[in-house]
Amino acid sequence: MRYFSGLLFLLVASYLAWPYFVVFYQLDNAIILNDQAKLEKLIDLSAVRTVYKETLENNLKNTVGGQNAPWGDLVRQGVQAIGNPTIDATIDYKWVRERLLRLGKNRPLQSFADSISFAFYESPTRFTARIGKLGDNPTYVQLILQDWSWRVTAIYE
Repeated sequence: MRYFSGLLFLLVASYLAWPYFVVFYQLDNAIILNDQAKLEKLIDLSAVRTVYKETLENNLKNTVGGQNAPWGDLVRQGVQAIGNPTIDATIDYKWVRERLLRLGKNRPLQSFADSISFAFYESPTRFTARIGKLGDNPTYVQLILQDWSWRVTAIYE
């Protein structure tokens, strides 16, 4: 029983450390070396685009005339018509790489993982890391476990 408990503890500890040490290390190397194949494996680009669109829509909803303003709906529809294709064209692996690369303590080719100030699980399949100090406009990188591999699915600035 003692052997089984030790093995179970080792498995749980490995699972908890996996995204923080392994995935961020791989992501750092791919970003610094500009390894496109590795970036494609570690980043779910369609999810990043979807989250960015949702964030843009929420920001528009909260800033452009509120919920009931007639001209607010017109502005939101115009921005959505122009914005969605623009977001699809703009957000690519290069865009994600540049966003994460500039988080490296404002030093070129510096690991952004060194700037992580908080990282933990939101659920067993969702891991979030805060890059930068709380209250100092931090960036959040969210990873989700997809088909037994962790992938970046959102970047919140």
